[in-house]
Amino acid sequence: MIVFLNGSFGVGKTSVAKALAPLLPRSVRYNPEIFPDGWLWRLPRFIRLENRDTGDYQDMPLWRELTARSIGAMRRLAPVVIVPMAFSNLAYLREIMAKARRADRDVRHFCLTAPLEVVEARLRRRGDAPFHLEWQLRRARTCCEAHRSADFAVRIDATAATPERIARDIARVLRMPAISLERV
Repeated sequence: MIVFLNGSFGVGKTSVAKALAPLLPRSVRYNPEIFPDGWLWRLPRFIRLENRDTGDYQDMPLWRELTARSIGAMRRLAPVVIVPMAFSNLAYLREIMAKARRADRDVRHFCLTAPLEVVEARLRRRGDAPFHLEWQLRRARTCCEAHRSADFAVRIDATAATPERIARDIARVLRMPAISLERV
C-alpha cells in the first residue's frame, strides 16, 4: 500500500507521517520534498532540465519521474510507504499516483487541511530562514486554496486535532478494505 499525505506546507504532514508509521507494521516514510534539495537543482546548467527555473521542482518532469520511481523502489522494500507531500497541482498528483500504482495498486490519498491563517502561524513558529519562509508562505496560499476542491480526495481537518489523533483515524481507515472512494 502507498499512502499519500497531501496538504499545505505547515499543515502537519510530516508529523502525521511520523505518528502513522508505528501504527502500520513494517511501513516506511518517504519524503520526496527532501530529494531535490540534495542535488537536482545543483546539476550544472549544461544539463537541460525542463521547467528548471519555475521556482518549484514539481514543475520538472524529471523530478516527478524520479519521485514515482523512488516510491516504487521503497514499496519493493516495505509493504507500506507513507509519502508526505504538498501537491496543489492536481495533474502532478494524478501523474505520480498513477505511476505509483505500477508498484502497488493500493494507493490511498488523504489531504490534510487547515485555514490559511493557521498554516501561516505554524510556518512562522518553525523559525526557517526568511527566504525559505517566504517561499513556503507563497506555496501555502496556493495549497490552501487548491485543497478546498473536492478533487483532493479524503480531506482531514488538521486545525485542532493532534498528529497522533489524525494518524489513528487514518490507520483505522487504512485497515478497512480498499473501496473506490478515491477521486484522484
